Amino acid sequence: MGSIQVTLGPVENSFSLVAPEPGVDCFETRAPDLQSAASIKTLEDKPVSLTSWTTRRGSSGIIVSNLGVVSSRLQHWTRLSDTIAAKELSLVQPDLVVLAFGTNEGFFAGLSLIQEASTLREQVQRLRRLLGYNVPILLLGPPDVTTARADIALPAMAETQACPAGRYVPGNVARMRSLQKQIAAELNLGFWDWQGAMGGPCASINWTAQGLQRGDFIHFTPSGGLMLGQALATDLDDARSRLGNH
Repeated sequence: MGSIQVTLGPVENSFSLVAPEPGVDCFETRAPDLQSAASIKTLEDKPVSLTSWTTRRGSSGIIVSNLGVVSSRLQHWTRLSDTIAAKELSLVQPDLVVLAFGTNEGFFAGLSLIQEASTLREQVQRLRRLLGYNVPILLLGPPDVTTARADIALPAMAETQACPAGRYVPGNVARMRSLQKQIAAELNLGFWDWQGAMGGPCASINWTAQGLQRGDFIHFTPSGGLMLGQALATDLDDARSRLGNH
């Protein structure tokens, strides 16, 4: 394997991934004060695989660490080895694990709810086993999204919601949301209704018009993401208060 160079403000650190056998390791770069940018580059023409990246500050506060892969489905997380997952989780030591998925599953016409339910149950069990301690797990249901493509929306499906301008909330997205609620109750998980926080079915039409959601009616602009982050943080604080700050 190759080597990498991480630059964080005035600090440059190089790390070699050379080893006698395949494995996983974590590296850390510290700067003397807060930095607004970081960069990473390979130093030679050899393979380098990075599975996660976390930024922190030296003072107390909330740390958000993304161990998933953007635009993947939950079943893709099964490809990540236990060795890598356990290493990442032990380093982060999360107080809350958030599983956010459902949109990509809902855009797949061949969706199997039986398979998705099995995958979710297995991965929740896996997370709990790899963590080795009791940690709350929160499911984020898919946001409100719309499409004009009939092969994705499946207009004949009972769960498909018709919206203005010839757009639809895909029925399979609604089915995934219902499945998540069911599994959350079954496995004692939290559930956050992302679509509900936006205003319900077809809300993406207004969100896009206001510049809060991108033109694909799926992804969010920075301002839309900020609003959702604030809404989620408020709901988490409210839930903590109701549970007696546990």
